[in-house]
Amino acid sequence: MIVKDILHSKDILMAVAGIYNTMHLFDLEKGNCAEVFAFKEVHDFFENNGNKLSIQELIHVIIKNTTTKEYLPSLLEFTDFSTLNQRLKGKQIISFDFVGSIHGWTRCSFIPVNYDADGNLVQFLYTTRIIQEDKAREEELLNIVDYDELTGVYNRRAYEKECERIEKEGMSEFFTIITFDINLLKATNDEKGYLAGNELIKGAGECLQTVFGEKGKIFRIGGGDFIVFIDCPMNELFAYFSNIDTTTAAWKGNLVTNLTISKGCSAHPEFPDLSIRELQVRADRRMFQEKEAYYQTRDKTVTNSANDPILFKLIMQKSYMGLISLEFEDYYPPRLQIDDNIKGVLGLSENLTPEQLYEEWINRIHPDYSDSISSAIEKVIIGNQTEVQYPWFHPKAGVTYLRNFSYRDPNYTKGVRVNGFIQNITNLVHLQKDSLTGFYTKEIFYQKADEILKSNPDKNYRFFVSDIENFKSVNEKYGVEMGDKLLSYLALSLKRKTPNLILAGRISADKFVILQGENSKQTREEGLDFQRSILKDSPVQNIIWKHGIYYSKYERDISAQKMCDRAIYALETIKGNYEVSCAVYDETLAKQLKIQHQILENMEDALKNKEFKVYLQPKHDLHSNKTGGAEALVRWIHPEIGYMNPGDFIPLFEQNGFVKNVDQFVFDEVCTLIKRWLKEGKRVVPISVNLSRRDFEYEDLANMIIDAIDRHNIPHNLIHFEITESAFSDNPERITKTIRSLHDTGFVIELDDFGSGYSSLTSLTEIEFDILKLDISIIKKDNPNSTRNVLNMCSQIVKQMNLLSVAEGVENETQLQRLKDIGCDYIQGYYFSKPLPIEDFEKYLANEK
Repeated sequence: MIVKDILHSKDILMAVAGIYNTMHLFDLEKGNCAEVFAFKEVHDFFENNGNKLSIQELIHVIIKNTTTKEYLPSLLEFTDFSTLNQRLKGKQIISFDFVGSIHGWTRCSFIPVNYDADGNLVQFLYTTRIIQEDKAREEELLNIVDYDELTGVYNRRAYEKECERIEKEGMSEFFTIITFDINLLKATNDEKGYLAGNELIKGAGECLQTVFGEKGKIFRIGGGDFIVFIDCPMNELFAYFSNIDTTTAAWKGNLVTNLTISKGCSAHPEFPDLSIRELQVRADRRMFQEKEAYYQTRDKTVTNSANDPILFKLIMQKSYMGLISLEFEDYYPPRLQIDDNIKGVLGLSENLTPEQLYEEWINRIHPDYSDSISSAIEKVIIGNQTEVQYPWFHPKAGVTYLRNFSYRDPNYTKGVRVNGFIQNITNLVHLQKDSLTGFYTKEIFYQKADEILKSNPDKNYRFFVSDIENFKSVNEKYGVEMGDKLLSYLALSLKRKTPNLILAGRISADKFVILQGENSKQTREEGLDFQRSILKDSPVQNIIWKHGIYYSKYERDISAQKMCDRAIYALETIKGNYEVSCAVYDETLAKQLKIQHQILENMEDALKNKEFKVYLQPKHDLHSNKTGGAEALVRWIHPEIGYMNPGDFIPLFEQNGFVKNVDQFVFDEVCTLIKRWLKEGKRVVPISVNLSRRDFEYEDLANMIIDAIDRHNIPHNLIHFEITESAFSDNPERITKTIRSLHDTGFVIELDDFGSGYSSLTSLTEIEFDILKLDISIIKKDNPNSTRNVLNMCSQIVKQMNLLSVAEGVENETQLQRLKDIGCDYIQGYYFSKPLPIEDFEKYLANEK
């Protein structure tokens, strides 16, 4: 800990003078800041503004003037004094790197100086240091370590970086993954040594570079495994595959004369809904199928001499396959005949009779898969060939995964004999797991859960889905590394503490699903205790962790994915409700889901059949005491259901993008209406139209709007556009550019729901809004006697920025008078009028004196 009189300690100043470029001592109790040393620009700013702004404002203004937009939100949050004490807890220093607009890469740090008796931070040093040269050297070193030393292609580290980049930025149109594995690499290492094995690996790298050159990005991810990322239409892949076979066939080494590579691919156009990790699983699966075929073909002549133990062992090393037989006869217990070499691979006990061997084999199968095995045997007995895979308890290796291919022996006359191959597929199964958590990937989890449900029709199961609310903010606040640490911790805790756990899957970045046995029902208190027991030691504190549950007994005939979706649906219903952490899918939610299905099935026909109607809610001008405008709202009058609550269909439309079609409909109706008013000489008031975040997916949105209005020959100032602040989280640069274009051509821009989120003030500094719409929650919770009254603050912001204000949701005289007192300009709410059909709104206007 640094001494309290740091400003007078010459030794400390001498020690840090060569490390930091600026240093300030902040005193949170006194609310002041003392400069130790600083850049001239920073020094002058403190000199001119030190007495005008609070210490929090001082540092935030400096940050805004010296930081690029990319890092501004994260840095503002990092330098938030209100959360500083929690982040510094137990640490001597915390730092954040960002790109400064003046000096390039910069590192800012907080160093605690003094705490009070309650452990609250009182004084701290805020320092900055220019690290531009350090970053350049670091990047240079990192570029070197991105390459595999043996082959010269990219290594696993570069592969992980590229995957992270693609996960953030998305895949190109024809993005394709091709996975490769060198055949016989292990046998080459065993028989000829690692120099020969390395020659094969180098040869594979050379061949891949010859085939793909600059067109693909080649990675060696370990051993003889390579991956290529390429942007290539599927019909061109055949040429690449042919070139690979030709190039490898022509390769000749000094120690090894033959090189063959198994390959598999999967493409984004083929599976557009899969993530990059899921695409790789698909490619790996296809590559292993080709590898299996290679070994089976190559060793076909050898299997005819399976009695030769040396040759048989060689087959086992290469393909991990062997022959087994099950015999069933009347009045005798089942018998298992299996080669001693396979016994060793599977860890079966020695010196057992065939009857005992069968019992041990059956007892080692995971109990939830025993019905799958019985079903497979029944199918073989009636003459069908079958394939089944299942978890197997190996005495040394733990859970091992086996696959059986079986058929009935037609020449056996004493009863029934089932012959087949047994294969250890543990390595293949591990490729189906998420590398961070060890949980199954989404696709594999659903596949295995379906197998369990189908094999155990009389058993009931529970799907338990967990999700971190606003996980993106965890990564932004603490960094991706800490976010990964949190996910790993939660996954490990779920594995250890979840009762009756059967399967665990990771179905999105921060969403886990657990399949549990039927006796897994918990009371609310037990559920809370379960959550608290995990979160108390979490590496990131104060996270909001939500859970959704679905019991398979509720509807047994649907797929595992649909069951999981229903658990997720239950979870979504409690997001934002911080008093509830878990929700169970029940009859009430089932009815809601049924309505959602009806909405999604009927929405396009509803638009064609003009079931959507535009309603207008008046905005009362408190200065003229007349209607000064209106907001256009959409209503759906279904021919069978009747009036539908917008809260039921608008959120769904925002999710699937159909809101863009509805917004276009409302916009066209409003343009037609205003044009008719002008033509008929009626009284015209401005109408505000909502723009959702999905509307901004159109890159040319501003020009589309301007062209449409100009075709109707409507003055631009008669159309207002309302944008909610939450929309800015998706693509702030595009949205800012679009709004600026609309504003510059005369449209009035309103910021809707002001005060309901966290980005309001930031939005106001970047975009030229004309009107602020105060959120209904502020109106309802207003306490005029409070010293920290939000309405008063909003009023001051409106006046200082020379804006107009609209208060929505006003319902009574008390609220109205309060809004008059603070100088609000417009009132919207049931106190004056509910939303009206267009015809009724016209009458409402005509009746005003």
